[in-house]
Amino acid sequence: MVQLALGVRGALALVRTIQAEAARFPPAVLRAWQDTRPRAFQQELAGYLSQMADHGLLALDDADTAALHCNLLTFISVAQRSFYGALPLGEAEITELVIGGVKAFLRLYRTDGVEQEASGRTSRGWILR
Repeated sequence: MVQLALGVRGALALVRTIQAEAARFPPAVLRAWQDTRPRAFQQELAGYLSQMADHGLLALDDADTAALHCNLLTFISVAQRSFYGALPLGEAEITELVIGGVKAFLRLYRTDGVEQEASGRTSRGWILR
């Protein structure tokens, strides 16, 4: 997901421009863009996280907040390190950042019922090393 998003240079160039020029855009334009892209993605991610919580894999009070945290810990860490795609990152660096973000996310939201086994996999198949 992260690699795919960072590979779309035109979209990331647009994000860089919007962030740099946000003060010049009418608030309604910024809200419309957010609703089309960032919020739509976060809402979809929140839905997936809710499903995981329904299966007892995550402990969530608010799926929208959890989606924000997941995004900040994974995609945004890669996006900021790469200046939103302007500076190429190697696959190993991207993988390290994303795995670190997922580990941090799971420390926040993993349920007590998800126990780590010696192999680093849980009884439900999650890698939590």
